[in-house]
Amino acid sequence: MKVLFALLLVAPFLLLGGCGMMSTPMAGVIYTDVKYPSYYDGADTLGPGEKTGTAMAQNFLFLVGIGDASVQAACKAGGISKIHTVDHHGWSILGLYSKWTTIVTGK
Repeated sequence: MKVLFALLLVAPFLLLGGCGMMSTPMAGVIYTDVKYPSYYDGADTLGPGEKTGTAMAQNFLFLVGIGDASVQAACKAGGISKIHTVDHHGWSILGLYSKWTTIVTGK
């Protein structure tokens, strides 16, 4: 009976765990720390800009996800009106805590 109870308690986390995983080009189950570029329509190809803006969203225990990691929020944070580059940074430890950061450079 205890085994059945434990299984019922853990099953939702195992089945829904993918919802808390980040969609990075490469993600580890134990630890993830990846940074990679992103295509953004409207960005020019002049290389990194003079200003940098970041925006972040977080996930706690596969249960709660909060934040705004949009390109628009990163532009606002950096005072950017013309986007040069968009990068993403994903970080996670055991799925207990994850964060997703969007990094925008421009003018």
